[in-house]
Formats: sequence, C-alpha cells, structure tokens
Amino acid sequence: MQAREFEGTPREQRYELLRIVTEENPIFKPGEDFEYSNAGPYIAASMMEKEMDQTWESMMEELLLKPLQMGNTTPLRSLQRGSSPQLTAPGGGIHSSMEDFAKFCIFHMQFKPGNALGIKRKDFEKMHEASGDSNYGLGFFAITRNWSKGTTY
Repeated sequence: MQAREFEGTPREQRYELLRIVTEENPIFKPGEDFEYSNAGPYIAASMMEKEMDQTWESMMEELLLKPLQMGNTTPLRSLQRGSSPQLTAPGGGIHSSMEDFAKFCIFHMQFKPGNALGIKRKDFEKMHEASGDSNYGLGFFAITRNWSKGTTY
C-alpha cells in the first residue's frame, strides 16, 4: 500500500488505515502462512482502541508505562518520515530514556509471579516464543547465537 496522508485524530487515522487494508482479501488464508506487514501494528492498535474504547496512547500509558514506572517515556512520536506521527506510533513510536528502556528490558528478562503488568507465566512465555520458521514472535525476534548462551531477543 502506498503511504498517504490521513485526516482526523490519531484514532480516526488508524481506523481509516484498518478500513483500507482490510478492503482486499489477504494473500494467504489465515493460519496458512506468514508475511510481515508494516500495517500490522497499526491494525492491532485500531482493534485495541475499538475493543477498549481508549486511544492506543492512553492504553500504553495506563497498561505499560505507569506499571513499569517508565516516567521518562512517551508514546507520541514516530520514527517514520513522511507519515503522521500519531498514526505510526504503534509501530515504533515509544521513545524512552535509557533508564526507562532498562526497566522494560529487565521486565522481559525473567518471569516473575505477581509482576507489575499482571502477565501470567503462559502469556509471558508466549510473548517470547518465535513462531514457525520466521524466528519472530510477538514483538521479538528469538534467535540463538554462539555468544548468547541461549536465546537472544
């Protein structure tokens, strides 16, 4: 899909992108194959916004940043040039201080019962599990390297 300008609030922009992307049939039947799409994070954000009746930005603040005490982090910018920053924020628009990023990394290093995000062990493990031959999971590449003494994310 060609990049284009969208009008309205960030939430309205993401919903319009969802509408456009889903007008065409997918290349594969669901569950049959996998192909990464840059639109994926924006579609997921739009679905979350619809279900939770909140903006993606407010959900990131409430469900991720506050519980992990990441006060020097903002979900309001984008790394992608030529796009609406608010539209593209779910695909990499959270910017952190090094201290806050370390908090995020430490959270992902080892499962802890009763963790700040309330994530259950099976869901934590699923987050860090690569699917199929792609080595890509839910936001992580999971690969093994000789120097890593285990899985590297």
